[in-house]
Amino acid sequence: MTPGSVAEFIAQRGETITITRPSDVSVNLTAKAYCRLYRPNEIAGNVLQGDREVRIAATALSQAPLKGDRVLIGGKTTTVQFVWPAKIGEETAVHILQVRG
Repeated sequence: MTPGSVAEFIAQRGETITITRPSDVSVNLTAKAYCRLYRPNEIAGNVLQGDREVRIAATALSQAPLKGDRVLIGGKTTTVQFVWPAKIGEETAVHILQVRG
């Protein structure tokens, strides 16, 4: 798997989301993302029922998302709780977000 194949998969199967940053009104990013609810066996620790996982190809964004950013998914605003940059080799391929709201 390459960062390009990850981006292609998300572009084909993902939904359009918008990321905004309350502390910086100039941040308004739109991208395709693969979104899903966490499974019951994944709900533990900091993952609460109703949280979602959002995967965004790193190449789809001009800057990385941050904790506290707002993510609009299907008309519903959520807040980023955690951001994990998943790498293939040394290159960030996808940003995996945990969002709540």
